[in-house]
Amino acid sequence: MKKLFSCLGLITFITFSFYITEKIAIMARNTDPIYSKIKTYNINNTSYVNAIVDGNTVIPGINGKELDEIKSLMNIKKSNYFDEMFLVYNQIPPEISLKDNLDKVIIQGNAKKNSVSLILYSDNNLKSFFKDNNIPISILINNDYEPQKNEEMINNADKSNYDKIEKYLDNNDYNTNICISTSYCPNYKYLVKPTHTLTNNNIIEVKNSIFSGSIILINNSARQEDINILIQKINSLNLSIVKLSDLISESIL
Repeated sequence: MKKLFSCLGLITFITFSFYITEKIAIMARNTDPIYSKIKTYNINNTSYVNAIVDGNTVIPGINGKELDEIKSLMNIKKSNYFDEMFLVYNQIPPEISLKDNLDKVIIQGNAKKNSVSLILYSDNNLKSFFKDNNIPISILINNDYEPQKNEEMINNADKSNYDKIEKYLDNNDYNTNICISTSYCPNYKYLVKPTHTLTNNNIIEVKNSIFSGSIILINNSARQEDINILIQKINSLNLSIVKLSDLISESIL
């Protein structure tokens, strides 16, 4: 019995010591001027935005952002000077998320991202325009294709050739796991329906209906002058052009 009480006493002492040590560490941290400065950046925290589900369609949400004060302090202490670039933020997923609604059709990106995406077929002769002007673009491919600067690839092959292109994308780490509603699409993909399709005779209609979150498919019949008007309109709305994978992602840009 005496040995039992001794063990209990030792356990109590160790537990109390850990408690006291933790309290001292918290007090020391709270009086650290660097830690106090870090805490002021909590003002940059943002709440998550839930995905919008309507019948068979979904608009992706956006993760929230929360300052990790302890990791930020460790980063700054390691560097021996304060810089905002050393602050660490954790992303907080939405309660209603795209990941829980993979059976739905994505009809646009979240409007709060202030962005749009452009989609182009791989055999479109205007591809070089986007490369030369440093504009991100998503390319629909149906054969082996080497992406150029600011391009990402989306498998657009028919059912007979789909697995071959999928293997090519996987082997080269190119796969976005996105497919367009007008093509063959396996169940494990993010199914996207373009918001607008630009042709050679509807530039006025398309440019007047662009909004934040728009997904614009550029048909091969679209002309260079149509693209110029489209880009000007997007710029006038102060919207960024991003790859489709970035637009529909719930991660913070």
